Amino acid sequence: ALTLQFRDLPQVQIVHADILAFDLAQFGGDYTVFANIPFHITTQILERVFDPSVGPQAAALILQTNALLDRGRKEANTLKSLLIQPWYEITVLHEFSPDDFSPRPSVDTALFGFVRRPEPLLSP
Repeated sequence: ALTLQFRDLPQVQIVHADILAFDLAQFGGDYTVFANIPFHITTQILERVFDPSVGPQAAALILQTNALLDRGRKEANTLKSLLIQPWYEITVLHEFSPDDFSPRPSVDTALFGFVRRPEPLLSP
């Protein structure tokens, strides 16, 4: 359905594949990811997508909020977000209500934006 919907937009390529097995290097870092991440494999997907050698220019990912933000502590970043931040600026684009989903999740959910920094804060 998405392939048909975007067929007239040559800049959009819909890829239906297992992200944990897919070769992101074929895009040479010149791509954007938009996805609703399965919560049970969030860590593996974030490590794969934001590998500094093959990561995208940008991404918009629907994630379990506590994957990147620890709202119970004064410092809101999790270790995972701190490992991504040297290469990407991370922002919360939208916080979802549990009622936005069916079935309702038992966790807080948000759309996070990631934009590759022009110059990384650390060398790979």
